[in-house]
Amino acid sequence: MKGKEILGELNINQSGKVIGSAGNIENPEELGEIISFNLKKGMEEAKDLGFSSIHGFAMIGSERSLAFMKGKALILDTKQTSWQDIFLGYVFSKWILILGIVVTILALGIMATGVFTNIFTWFSLNSRLYFSIAALIVGISLIFMSKTELSYRL
Repeated sequence: MKGKEILGELNINQSGKVIGSAGNIENPEELGEIISFNLKKGMEEAKDLGFSSIHGFAMIGSERSLAFMKGKALILDTKQTSWQDIFLGYVFSKWILILGIVVTILALGIMATGVFTNIFTWFSLNSRLYFSIAALIVGISLIFMSKTELSYRL
């Protein structure tokens, strides 16, 4: 738990059973039933609207609120909550991460074969190293760029 607006957390599995809780939460099993009921209703409404599924929801009250996303329910103080911080988070962009890993591995492979073998004899040693170093910089940059994409958690 982090932030003073978060009063408690519940970890919930797919069937709606409470796995664990943190913070001062009264009746976690009752909250788990409420969350599983609302999640089922939300799935039905999402399918009626043409969506395949929902990933979460929020129930906003006058004093306390409940936000559910990806197996975790947060009990929040409504007046102190920054909803943007709750619903937005940094996630990995999978395709940029995969591309960065592939380019980095290829750059290391080209560097190793260029320096330790005679396979690329038609390249001079400098161009073999420059190309592989440039590809290595691009690959590592792509790996770091993959984490900077903002995405909704819901």
